Amino acid sequence: MKRTISLLLALAFCLPLSALRAEAASGYALPERLDGCENIFLSYTFNCSNWSSGRRTKAGYKPLVGYYDTEGTLRDTFFDTFLFLPCVTSTPSGGKTYRDNENPANLSDWRMFIDDVFLDGYNIDALNEAVGEMKATLGASYTDYKARVFLSCMYPVKTQTQFGDLNGDGVSEDFTRLADRLAAIEWMLDEQLDRFEAGGYEHLELVGFYWFEEDFAGGDPHELELVTHFNDYAHEAGLKTIWIPYNGAQGYDRWAEFGFDVACYQPNYMFNANTTESLLTYTCKAAERLGMCVEIEASSNPRNTTTAIWIICGSAARWAPATRSRCTTTRASTACSTTRTARTTPSSAGCTI
Repeated sequence: MKRTISLLLALAFCLPLSALRAEAASGYALPERLDGCENIFLSYTFNCSNWSSGRRTKAGYKPLVGYYDTEGTLRDTFFDTFLFLPCVTSTPSGGKTYRDNENPANLSDWRMFIDDVFLDGYNIDALNEAVGEMKATLGASYTDYKARVFLSCMYPVKTQTQFGDLNGDGVSEDFTRLADRLAAIEWMLDEQLDRFEAGGYEHLELVGFYWFEEDFAGGDPHELELVTHFNDYAHEAGLKTIWIPYNGAQGYDRWAEFGFDVACYQPNYMFNANTTESLLTYTCKAAERLGMCVEIEASSNPRNTTTAIWIICGSAARWAPATRSRCTTTRASTACSTTRTARTTPSSAGCTI
């Protein structure tokens, strides 16, 4: 059975390029597209309304990096990849972590987000410690094992005219200028690359970057240039890119054209009590047709979560999922107050287990 990527919240010259991409992308995304990343956990950080809920400790990562049996004995690895992203929240400057033309974030917000990801004793640092302890317990055969990491790129909102001075020239970047927006994307990737390298995380491997916005802003004349530049810049550094559009998001079916290595489709079944199971089936079929993976969105409602796992994993694997079935990225809800599930207004839901 072919393995597919799991994310928890989960060419001929006579043909036009779009047709070639569609042909190449058909079938669920496989781990090989992301250097073997298979089970990806979305690890939320930077919850400005409740800092502790966005700061996971070593103890919080231990049941995520290791698979424990019903007796509490560590048996194997569990999630192999962790994607660090900000909660959907207001920032200390009064902006938003996501694309909000009325309340754009600034450089100080971006710096604080990065500081939170790399905070001593939490998040990436805590993950590294948890993986190290797991390896020591599992023994010599796991000596070379490393958990994989994705970092996030926040969005340079076009209405931000006083972002802050990125390059020390005494002039604040103005996002009405495309060049300044592209420079901000490069800064965010470079800054996190430098932080990761300086951290010396011996049990972790940086695989790539996540584009934090969940749709394509078709009304922005520079949107395509922003997205493709992000992908090109990450690829030039030898890294992979991933995107997780919400259900029906503008541009979700153009992910390959934008340059992403993988896109993972959100069902959004968890966020609305009126949705039916047919939404999950539709999402799986669309993802398979477009060469995407599927996100599993987990909540405190066991029925919603169990239904999502059975339908998504069953569709992807063509068999009823076992306890550790491999199929999607994972986004669970309880840590953050809101998550963008669609459109421009955040709906009520959360972030992580």
